[in-house]
Amino acid sequence: MDDSFYTFDAPKYKIPDDRSLGLHDALDSGLLGSGGQTNDDVGIASGGGVNQDTFYTGPFAIKINGSYDETSEGIVSQSSSFNITVEEGTAKYPNANAVTVGGKTTSVSAFNSMYRIYASVKGTRSASNKPVDTYSDPTMYIDGRNVSTAGSNTRYLTDNNRDYTFYFLIGTVTTSKNGDGNWVVKVNQIQVGNYLYGDTNGESSDTNGNDTRGGQRRVTVCLNGKPYYADIEMTNIIAVT
Repeated sequence: MDDSFYTFDAPKYKIPDDRSLGLHDALDSGLLGSGGQTNDDVGIASGGGVNQDTFYTGPFAIKINGSYDETSEGIVSQSSSFNITVEEGTAKYPNANAVTVGGKTTSVSAFNSMYRIYASVKGTRSASNKPVDTYSDPTMYIDGRNVSTAGSNTRYLTDNNRDYTFYFLIGTVTTSKNGDGNWVVKVNQIQVGNYLYGDTNGESSDTNGNDTRGGQRRVTVCLNGKPYYADIEMTNIIAVT
């Protein structure tokens, strides 16, 4: 491809050198957060600018840095790798205070078409007859699409009758070429703001001495006369009078 394709017509179209704050609009150098489609770094010539649907820089904001190389002559080309950054935020699950999920920056290949950004939190029962009520080990992930299938906002994994791992999807990042042959980095911000699994009612000991708090519980069910354990999401537990 002719290198002149990447030459900007006037200084106002030159991409700023400082990429530490995420994407920049080539026209006014304003900070761009995540969301929508962004022509990150390449092909912003002749009055273009980037296409940005949202402006978000709060908890769990996804940012892209360093996806271009620029020569001293101002010729711009796609880097073979770039950084995905996700800011820290908090996650609140039933029967517990919010836990902080630390931010993360990962260098990724520009030629893997999709990355998934999600977080996990470990949940445990304080007693076998209690709902899940203790949370720990908040962890942030930036994974290629073939690395892990975790990251749902509505499901969890468990390895025994007490420990659970809850996941929530924050967003995705994809790289592709548009119809003009320009590289495009697309950020799909799903989680905006701090994460809340869902409010529950109930109390640890009601007038009958029972724990009526919501959340995951292990119960015994009978299938064809045989007892089995089962995990059930319970909420709004009200004593029958």
